[in-house]
Amino acid sequence: MDARSSHVAVAFTFLIACLAVTPRTDAAPLRPPPPEQVRSVNSTRIVFTYRLADGSGDASRGELWVTKDLGKTWSAAKVLDADGSLTYDADGDELLGFFIVLQNTAGASSPPPAAATPPHHWIRVDRSQPSVQALAIRPDPRFAVNRDLHLRWAAMDDNLPDRPVALHYRTEETKSFKLIADCLSARGAYKWTVPPDVTGRLELKFSATDRAGNTGTYVAEIEQAGAAKPTSQPTEQRTASSTPSSDTRKTHRDSADLGAFRTAGYDEPDAGEDIARQAASKEARRRYEAGTWHRLRGDYDLAIARYRESIELAPREMPPRVDLAGSLMIRGDVDAAERELQKALAIDPTYRSALKSLALVQSRKHNYKSARETLDKLLLQDPQDAEAWLAYGDVVMFNGDRAAARQAWSKAKSQAGSNRDITSRAEKRLDMYPDSRPEN
Repeated sequence: MDARSSHVAVAFTFLIACLAVTPRTDAAPLRPPPPEQVRSVNSTRIVFTYRLADGSGDASRGELWVTKDLGKTWSAAKVLDADGSLTYDADGDELLGFFIVLQNTAGASSPPPAAATPPHHWIRVDRSQPSVQALAIRPDPRFAVNRDLHLRWAAMDDNLPDRPVALHYRTEETKSFKLIADCLSARGAYKWTVPPDVTGRLELKFSATDRAGNTGTYVAEIEQAGAAKPTSQPTEQRTASSTPSSDTRKTHRDSADLGAFRTAGYDEPDAGEDIARQAASKEARRRYEAGTWHRLRGDYDLAIARYRESIELAPREMPPRVDLAGSLMIRGDVDAAERELQKALAIDPTYRSALKSLALVQSRKHNYKSARETLDKLLLQDPQDAEAWLAYGDVVMFNGDRAAARQAWSKAKSQAGSNRDITSRAEKRLDMYPDSRPEN
């Protein structure tokens, strides 16, 4: 299914008071809401649930009202479903305001929204990935001595956060992209020192993730220092969620400038390093290795087919299941990726690669509570996992808990040791979100 036309439900929960809403009586038009008040989603199907504030009584009926013109006009869109939820199917990409009207068991009803009544929530449906372009990949004049590459890029989209760009690289020897830097501005420059062990051809990936979790990428191949050529046009990677992720994976909720929970927390899932130690058959290993060969070249349909064949031959082997899930995420099928990871964890609930990947998938699907629970399991096994603490901080920040996020990022920094990559990312997050407690 084309990810752009999918109807993956995005759920929101309201805390509202029954019969306690007083709409505005003036008809002055509402101003466009600031980005931090808008939840962006990449699904046209939105599911609302609600719980009543204390003392509000019981609700026997609910109606969902929607405005498409900043509160000038409202229309009743949905009556309460049998399961107590309210579902709305958007026509396409648009800014919507939602308002819930409740009726109690005595028949009394809260008033419907009038012109210029502020909505309970603003939601933007956005299924378009950003456009990303590498403007320059230039070796430093003293590259032979300092190994510096000067990178410039531009990302364009109407719904970008403040710092949406991430840079990755991989070589012919590595099986997954490795992070260079994240939380970069939409248009910017970066001086990258190529690691001393990186020789020969490599790929640079420029990616940008918008507030809805859509990710656009641009990949350039470098044959030798300074000779860069594009190997792919800008593409969509709603992986996470997209995967997140999208999936991601993501609506910015109350943290509009944090950026998506994307591969900054974890690189593309890859468990190939221990396949040789498994008790799989020779043919299962051959199919698995063929799948990895296709995946590294971007042939995800072929990779998925080979991974499935390997799993059929050796159903209890974990690496093919994890890498199958990673390929499904990259192709945009986040639900299928989650199912594969759940199957893997049913075989081995402590398998770390599967837990890491599942947390990424859950974040891409905006299910931050489940992602937090999965990371709890991961950290229970290894409390010194700096990457897990970094991702944990991102997840709780998406839920609006800045204090807990800062604690987790500080933990990641303290556990990073000599890993400057994790240290740098933790420091960036701590700088972006300072302690909000007032000074004494």
